[in-house]
Amino acid sequence: MKKIAIGLLIFLLGVLGTLWFTREKIEMIPETKLIYNGLEQISKLQVTQGYFTEVYTFKDSKTYWNDLVSFDKKALVVANVKAQIAYDLKQLDIEIDSIQKRIEVKHIPEPEVTLVPNISYYDVQQSTFNSFTAEDYNTIKDDLMKNLEDNQAVKDLKAQAHDRLFEELSKLLVLSKIYQWEVVDQTQSIDLDLNFKD
Repeated sequence: MKKIAIGLLIFLLGVLGTLWFTREKIEMIPETKLIYNGLEQISKLQVTQGYFTEVYTFKDSKTYWNDLVSFDKKALVVANVKAQIAYDLKQLDIEIDSIQKRIEVKHIPEPEVTLVPNISYYDVQQSTFNSFTAEDYNTIKDDLMKNLEDNQAVKDLKAQAHDRLFEELSKLLVLSKIYQWEVVDQTQSIDLDLNFKD
């Protein structure tokens, strides 16, 4: 009986040893590639930057058999967004006549809004038959971006950027008055009536 127990123990140790040494070794090797897509020279004046947090709840359900069975998925999404308002100076049309000492502002471009989101997903709940897909995450991001673009806070930021641009342009007007140049605004956007104290 003792020999059988020792033999059984040796057999079990042999099986465990074989399983230990032949087990699948999982080795994760992260690999990334950076693809350079090109370089673009830009002439943009960033005049305003704001920070927002958007909280978004995503819910989706699939129902079967006349709504008797429902498979739900939901997520709480928090997006911390940096909004940057800039003007493309390549679209700014200013003509300078140095002989007649005249600066003519012909066109001021519309502000460009750049939203840079940092999206975090919390409380993600899904069922086996209705799980999150890459398309769901893309839909959530697209909906968030659309909500942000239509948000009143972003519109207010654009208005502040507009005012800020004209503060900068008024500095040009001050310099022109000092050097006795004439500024003509065809856009009707700049307040040309600056009063100076002599």
